[in-house]
Amino acid sequence: MSNSDHHVQLSINENYTYQYSGGNDGGGNVTNKTKGGPSKIMITIETDGYELVDVHFSGPGQNNFTYKLNGKKKITIDDSCGSDAEVKYTVNAVQTSTGRNVACDPIIKNKT
Repeated sequence: MSNSDHHVQLSINENYTYQYSGGNDGGGNVTNKTKGGPSKIMITIETDGYELVDVHFSGPGQNNFTYKLNGKKKITIDDSCGSDAEVKYTVNAVQTSTGRNVACDPIIKNKT
């Protein structure tokens, strides 16, 4: 069976607490099958007044991942699913009125 693409939504409240929805578990985390074909993780920020600026990957298998900004509200992560991985992906969102960065970090896993 081939991997599918995933849609993830990000929201940030007035206390700078973030919440993800979507992904495999409803909380922004994603699990793909290793060698099950590539998968895209499309992240959209739903809170007005914030822009997405970049993504950082950390953990075993991080070389499976790249990302692309799609305007100021969307990021697409490409997962090659070429090897096992358990990677934290940190999406950096900036509050446009203050310049404050909020780092938001769920997990991506590639499992055999």
